[in-house]
Amino acid sequence: MQQNPDFPPTILGRLMSEYYGGRCECRIRKTPVKVTVLDFFSMYPTVTLLLGPWEFTIVDKIQYIDDTENTQRLIEEFTFEDALNHDFWKQLNVLVEIEPDEDILPVRTKYADDDGTFNIGINYITFNGSLYYFLSDILASKLLTGKLPKIKKAIKFIPEEIQEGLKDSEIYGVHVNPKEDNLIKVLVERRQKIKDEMKEMSKDSHEYDVLDSQQKALKILNNSTT
Repeated sequence: MQQNPDFPPTILGRLMSEYYGGRCECRIRKTPVKVTVLDFFSMYPTVTLLLGPWEFTIVDKIQYIDDTENTQRLIEEFTFEDALNHDFWKQLNVLVEIEPDEDILPVRTKYADDDGTFNIGINYITFNGSLYYFLSDILASKLLTGKLPKIKKAIKFIPEEIQEGLKDSEIYGVHVNPKEDNLIKVLVERRQKIKDEMKEMSKDSHEYDVLDSQQKALKILNNSTT
């Protein structure tokens, strides 16, 4: 708000309500199936790098425009292969107003009668009105349902200029210039370099423990930042 004092609070509220964070999904329940266990190195930071929010973090102003027509066309033409294109992700910083009709979207609610906790589920949802989701959730719904969602409006956000007062910093010996360096990328690369160094050391050594502590600290820092 210091950088954008006139930014509409209504849009801020809709952005905040759309945030769902991490979640777990279960597509097959109570049925024995063969599985493959996979790990994803720095998943949250990687997704953050693909979406490009660091560009919004360092800017002086964030503008927004009505991008309904272009977004509608993007949704209609979207395929699974597009999601594998790194450059495509930069187009997803769009807030979409949708009229849900058997679309599969994240919903935060109480899923147990005897529990007051609000949890997140990925559910079929029909609503006599409109809700706001980011474009990535809308595209995921299209892949899951095979149908086009009904959207009313799409708002695209555009970063403008870089803040003048940004200062250089140093993290675990790595110099970071926020005007030129992407902090998330720097932390991911630094953590990977430390893990590579650990492979050359004995797991019983003090040096290994020191590096392990550093890479874990970088993981926590980066995940918290993203």
